[in-house]
Amino acid sequence: MSTPQAPRGRGLRWPIAMSLILAATVGVNLWVMYLARSDPSFAVEPDYYARAVRWDDELAQRRRNEALGWQLAPSVARVAGDSTLLRVRLADAAGRPLGDAAVAVEAFAVARSARVERATLAQAPGEAPGAYDGRLRMARSGLWELRVVATRGGERFTAVRRVEAPP
Repeated sequence: MSTPQAPRGRGLRWPIAMSLILAATVGVNLWVMYLARSDPSFAVEPDYYARAVRWDDELAQRRRNEALGWQLAPSVARVAGDSTLLRVRLADAAGRPLGDAAVAVEAFAVARSARVERATLAQAPGEAPGAYDGRLRMARSGLWELRVVATRGGERFTAVRRVEAPP
């Protein structure tokens, strides 16, 4: 007497269903990861761990900035398309313009902080010393954060300012 056998295809339904569920889960996770990485409004501070380790250095630089008393006044003006002229006026504690400085800027739209623009500013032609110009691609109007580093004669000054980029 032989025992009845189940139809051959029935035993594969559960493994196939579980495999499809796992594949769908992996696919959804990859899609969510893509969305998270491509969102221009989300950004992570670069080298955040190294910056945290050097926190004492940053505090010392802030104290140095206060001791120097340098003043920094940024302004922006739309030139053409998404090109923007950034002008930074740099003065000492007494308000006298500071010429012969090397000025570097990192800028990003606060609403889209993943895209950082960098520029080295040069002495503005035809202007008094202490005025430094550079062009940035500020495609978005609105609030922008500027991280400025100015060095002159062995002195280093840092500042963070926010400016409104014109439409």
